[in-house]
Amino acid sequence: MLSSITLSNYKSFGTRQIVPLQPLTVLVGPNNSGKSNLMSVGRFFRNVAVEPWAVPALNAEGGPPVLLHRGSGSPVVEIGWGLDDDSRYTARLTLTAKGIESIREQTHAEGADRDDESQFFQGFSQAFGRNRGEGAWRLTRALGSSRSVRLSLRAIRAPAAVVQNAQLGSDGSNAAAVIGEWSAGDLARSEQLDAFLHRCVPEVLKVRAGPSATPGHQDLSFVHTRGQTFGPDAVSDGVLFFTALAMHLVDASPGIVLFIEEPETGIHPRRLRDVIDLMRQIVRERGCQIVMSTHSPVVLDVFRDEPEAIVLFRRDAGGGTETRVAAEAPRVVAALEDASPGELLETGYFDGAWD
Repeated sequence: MLSSITLSNYKSFGTRQIVPLQPLTVLVGPNNSGKSNLMSVGRFFRNVAVEPWAVPALNAEGGPPVLLHRGSGSPVVEIGWGLDDDSRYTARLTLTAKGIESIREQTHAEGADRDDESQFFQGFSQAFGRNRGEGAWRLTRALGSSRSVRLSLRAIRAPAAVVQNAQLGSDGSNAAAVIGEWSAGDLARSEQLDAFLHRCVPEVLKVRAGPSATPGHQDLSFVHTRGQTFGPDAVSDGVLFFTALAMHLVDASPGIVLFIEEPETGIHPRRLRDVIDLMRQIVRERGCQIVMSTHSPVVLDVFRDEPEAIVLFRRDAGGGTETRVAAEAPRVVAALEDASPGELLETGYFDGAWD
C-alpha cells in the first residue's frame, strides 16, 4: 500500500511536496489548489510506461508547458512514492518538446539502493515484469496499476458497444457492456452491485444491460421492484452516478489505487455515507487504497475522527501547491474539538490553518 506520493516541478507542484496517504485519504482545498494534479499522477505514469520516450504521455497532460511547473525553468519532473514497508521509488524525467529525453530512477527496496538511468519503464509495461526484483515490482505496480475515476453523466448514459472484455471507463463509459458481462459470467460482481444498489436505492431491484436503439450497442436497464424496467434516460442523474461509482468500486482489482474525483457529484448526501462504507469494505477486503478529492462537508464529516486521513491543499504566494495533513496542523486539531471538519470547510477555516 502506498504510504506517500512525492511531487516536484509537476503541474502546480513547484517545490517538493510529500503527501502522506492512508488506506482511505481525502483531499480538501479550494478550486485550482492542485488536488486534480495529484490525482493525475497515476494516469501519467501508466502512459509513460506504455511508450517511455514518445510524446503521447506528455500530450495527454497538455504537453511540457502544462506538465512542467510554470516559471521553474527546469525540464526535470520528479515523481516518487513509498510503500508501507519503507520501500521508496523516485523517477526524475527530463522532458523536451519531442518527448521524454531521459528517466533517472532511484529505488530503495529489499535492503538495497539503486540509482541508474535505465529502460525500466519499458520492462514495467510488459505486464509488470519482475526482472528487477519483487521490491521494485511492488513499488511500480502500486501506482502503475492505479485507476482514475472522474464520472461524466453523458458517458454513463451513452450506449455501449457490445464487445468482449469490456472495460469500464474512468468517466463511466461502457457501463452497460460491463454490466452485460457481469450478469452473464461474473455473478459475484453482479450480485454485489445489485445488493448495494437495492440497499441504498430500495426501488431499484437490479441493473442489467438492455437493447439499445443504436445497432450493436447496449443501454443500462434498471429493474424496479414492481417489475418495470427503465432505461438510462428514465432514471435520475443521481442513480446513474451512484451506479457508475459503485461499479468502479466493485470492479477494483486487489491491491490497486483508485483516485476518485468528487464522489459526491449528483448523489444525495444521505447516500454518501453508504458509498464511503463500500469504499471501506473494498479497502478492507481487497487491500485496495482510495484517494479522493471532495468539496462536500458531508463526505468530510465522515473523517472527523481520522484527521490523519485529511490532506489540506492550497496555492502559495508563488502559485505552487502546498499540502498539509490535518492531524499535523495544530490549529485544525484544536478546532476539531469543537467543530466537525465539514463545518470548518464551510466556514473557510482551513484557509487559515497554515499559520
